[in-house]
Amino acid sequence: MKYICYAFIACSLGSAAGFLLGEKLVPKVVLKAYSVSYYGLGSPVIPYNVIFAVASCATAILCVCFATYFACFRSLRSSSAALMRPEAPKGGKRILLERITPIWARLNFNQKAAMRNLFRYKKRFFMTVFGVGGCMALLLVAFGIGDSVRAMSRKQYGDIFKYDFTLGYESEIDRTNRRELMEFMTYLDDVEERTQVLRTVNYFTVGDENYTGYLVVPEDLTAFPSFVTLRNRTTGEGLALDNGGVIISEKLAELLNVGIGDTMTIKTSENDSNPKTVAISGITENYVLHYVYMSPELYEKTYNVSVPFNCMYVKANVADEGNFIGELMILKGVSSASTIAAEKSVIDSMSANLNAVVYVLIAAAALLAFIVLYNLNNININERRRELATIKLLGFYNRELAGYVYRENVMLTFIGIAVGTVAGIFLHRFIMRTAESEMIMLGRQLNWQSFVLSIALSAFFALLVNLFMYRKFKKIDMVESLKSVE
Repeated sequence: MKYICYAFIACSLGSAAGFLLGEKLVPKVVLKAYSVSYYGLGSPVIPYNVIFAVASCATAILCVCFATYFACFRSLRSSSAALMRPEAPKGGKRILLERITPIWARLNFNQKAAMRNLFRYKKRFFMTVFGVGGCMALLLVAFGIGDSVRAMSRKQYGDIFKYDFTLGYESEIDRTNRRELMEFMTYLDDVEERTQVLRTVNYFTVGDENYTGYLVVPEDLTAFPSFVTLRNRTTGEGLALDNGGVIISEKLAELLNVGIGDTMTIKTSENDSNPKTVAISGITENYVLHYVYMSPELYEKTYNVSVPFNCMYVKANVADEGNFIGELMILKGVSSASTIAAEKSVIDSMSANLNAVVYVLIAAAALLAFIVLYNLNNININERRRELATIKLLGFYNRELAGYVYRENVMLTFIGIAVGTVAGIFLHRFIMRTAESEMIMLGRQLNWQSFVLSIALSAFFALLVNLFMYRKFKKIDMVESLKSVE
């Protein structure tokens, strides 16, 4: 009861502090991250919730108290006389590496001792590996979130959308006016290329699934790749429009649960009485909104009308985009003008909100590594005090004694980093998929810089713990090894 009461009081105070802080801080950070997917979410209101408080605190307290009970129960099974004696050190066993003679023979005494000690204390082995691995995984997720969002912005508005401006036509514009407008754009010095497209908002359905997006029909299939890149995300293979079917964006294909060769229905409105069914011939990489690309021949075949092009994609090298848009707006037949740079800036500004998420995850990783490693090292030194005192009595200096123990910690740290790297990759993919909205597909990218930073910080946290524990070695008394065990 003494230890259970101690655990109950400590956990209750920690749970209360964690709830008061976490109920305000964590949801705010998460909602900021979600603002990338849900534009215009607004300022969140986060009240305290009594049910959540009781549930979370009770769960934490029960877990800690049960762990304390089982730890005490194991010790209390022993007799009083046995408990009064120091716990006998765990016996060493031959490890697999000892059977590999060419390697084992080349190791010195300290290296052999470290290898044996790694597997001698199995609980410490797994707890250290999981602690460092969890730290590494959290750091990879923290840096990977930034990588994914930046990759989404860069790829969508650089690699995929390669045009600079979109001109919307007035609804009453006819074919002659469109042709005159196209010819006029060729005389502007700043305009490099232009092409006409039909871009309309439609409903795309398969069974009960129904999502809105843009149907895009280019006028010139040869020139269209200069404005929009259609490609497979994983292989990078380019896709070409043909009369066999439409090419749809990857997120839409995932939501509709369709693949190449399947069919889907296109509606002009939710109550469209004459929906059109088309085959899917390709799935293209896309991150923002849903797009369905169709060739002009397939459009005419499907709708039995010529394509009513309603906008123009323009590639132009201009110094003042606002001035250029103002000049375009006064042209006859133009109803709207927008720039891709403005859309990109919105995504980039929202991605800045993710810095708070990164800082919280780095802080959580640092706390996890420091608390777990500090406690494990403290227990390790206390349990092996007589062993370490004996080694010190044999002539080891404090630095050599620290190196004897630190060598094990370094090995465990790098094993934990390896485990955490694998776990972090999968955790990052899971979080990216979970954080997406229906209209946004976040990137799946992890840059090599993120791996380097995560490894460096994990190693730094482990080194910091070792530095804190160094004073423990100075306090080890050599006389301890000469005292009777009884």
